[in-house]
Amino acid sequence: MPQSNPQKIKTIFIGTSKLASSILLKLIEEKYQIVAVVTKPDRKIGSKSKRQLAENPIREIAVKNNIPLLQPEKINLDFIREIKNLNPDLIIVTSYGKIIPEDLLNIPKYHCLNVHVSLLPKLRGASPVQNAVLEGLNETGVTIMKMDIGMDDGDIIAQEKIKIKENETAEELSARIFPFGAEKLIEILPNWIEGKIEAEKQNESEATFCKILKREDGEVDWNKSAQEIHNQFRAFTPWPGIFTFWNKDKNKKIRIKLNFIKIYKEEVLSKNLKSGEVFKENKKVLVNTKNGVIEIIELQSEGKKVMRAIDFINGNSDFVGSVLG
Repeated sequence: MPQSNPQKIKTIFIGTSKLASSILLKLIEEKYQIVAVVTKPDRKIGSKSKRQLAENPIREIAVKNNIPLLQPEKINLDFIREIKNLNPDLIIVTSYGKIIPEDLLNIPKYHCLNVHVSLLPKLRGASPVQNAVLEGLNETGVTIMKMDIGMDDGDIIAQEKIKIKENETAEELSARIFPFGAEKLIEILPNWIEGKIEAEKQNESEATFCKILKREDGEVDWNKSAQEIHNQFRAFTPWPGIFTFWNKDKNKKIRIKLNFIKIYKEEVLSKNLKSGEVFKENKKVLVNTKNGVIEIIELQSEGKKVMRAIDFINGNSDFVGSVLG
């Protein structure tokens, strides 16, 4: 094979998340010459007496495979100089969480490529999988992109669509889409290196951006439809999770985490309920919404253990008939 032989391509991988590790592992499996792995600095977690390094699968893979590991606090001139000295042909970036400056982008002759898990220019930003589920999309995909100084606005090298299953959570979709992206990357790299692929500019008029996720985004608005609330649950599982408030009495407002919900598709006999009103039917705990009904299967009252909703109301009969929110 000519110079596209992966064993001759000096590659640097930049990433942090557990899901990004599927891409690094695929590069190792295909015998790309990885001259360095770059990931975020180590962080310690736990109490003062039991502090330990937070899990970082990227770091662990690099150590296990004897690949030089770089963990800069900042991407400064010294770090860029270190990368230049490695003389990489190619840099692959995914789920790193830091801006890559232009001086670093310009180093490799085959450019810095980003594996982004959306169909760009749709859903630019840091949480495309969660946002695709939150928006109730039926499909999303993977984009291999030539990186630019803007946020996910570089020229597109390749794209591949993937269907989103009806009840799939963001966590489940992520577990499918990152390995899917790894396969796509390996498929196109030889042709990219040989100059057989011409990158195409994104259509800026079609660009959309991810909502930045915060803990408070998990609060349920019962004035939304059952489908919107279920999409919120799917998108925010496991983090930040979804929750609501139960006004147990005038002086006590209890935070209730909704660990497992689904859309109740059977015909509801109860009528004229308020949005957020809890009722019981067919031995199920249900909540009315603006359009449709949500079934609560598991919940967690503040400071308590996770419980089946039907068991929770056995000890909290006044939950039924209350209006959540």
